[in-house]
Amino acid sequence: MSFNGFSSEALKFLLENRFNNSKEWYDSHKAIYKQYVYNPFVQLVEELAPTMLEIDSQIITVPSKLISRVRRDTRFTKDKSLCSY
Repeated sequence: MSFNGFSSEALKFLLENRFNNSKEWYDSHKAIYKQYVYNPFVQLVEELAPTMLEIDSQIITVPSKLISRVRRDTRFTKDKSLCSY
C-alpha cells in the first residue's frame, strides 16, 4: 500500500488530541490514531526509505524509530504538565 496523504480524520484526531490531551482520552481513541495517523506515517516512511538510504546508507528507516509519540510522556521528566511550551 502506498502513501496517499493524510485524511481529514487524521487532522481531526490531532486537533481533538490537542484539546483533550490526557491518557484516558488517548487510550479510548487509540484505534483512530493507529488507523488515520500512525499507519499513514508508516506508509510514508516506507515509501521514502529507499531514497533516504540512497542519500545516507546508515540512516534509520524503521518507522517505529522515526515516528514521534502523539502524547507527551511525563513519566521521566521533572515537569509533569502536559503542555511542553
